[in-house]
Amino acid sequence: MTVHRRLAATTAAVAALGLAFAPLAASASTATPARTGVNRHPAAHVRAYDQTMLTDANNARAANQVHRFSMNHKLWKIAHAWAKHLSKTGTLEHNAALVQDVTAACPHWTAVGENVGVTYGENEHHMFEAYMHSPPHRANILDKHYRQVGIATVRVVRHGQTEQWNVMDFGNRC
Repeated sequence: MTVHRRLAATTAAVAALGLAFAPLAASASTATPARTGVNRHPAAHVRAYDQTMLTDANNARAANQVHRFSMNHKLWKIAHAWAKHLSKTGTLEHNAALVQDVTAACPHWTAVGENVGVTYGENEHHMFEAYMHSPPHRANILDKHYRQVGIATVRVVRHGQTEQWNVMDFGNRC
């Protein structure tokens, strides 16, 4: 999902430019897995996963002559809350309240977007590679309008399988 705000003298026009799902993700129509047998992993390991995602994103941006992201705590809080929701429901979907959430946290934002995805296993590079092989997700990662990002991943083990629920919330002037 990508949204840009263009400020006019008296009004702000918000245009939704699209949304897509990561290719390694469960579809939105997939039945929700049972919540029994879900274990959460330590948060410290997930933070390392998110740091690797940030490093990969910044390397891709540098290779495409785009300024580096700075990690933004306000965007991270929004992304983390949504990643927790996704991991609990077991359904991959965009945050329908993203614009409202970002507006509440960052009233002067000029651009906002979101990537959501889920992978199975331990390798954070698989998530990033999936995003980069999906044109809408790649476009968000490389969008020059975004200077800030909140990256949050919630890891769960459900029925013996590790799931990585990732949200990347992009913004500017937050």
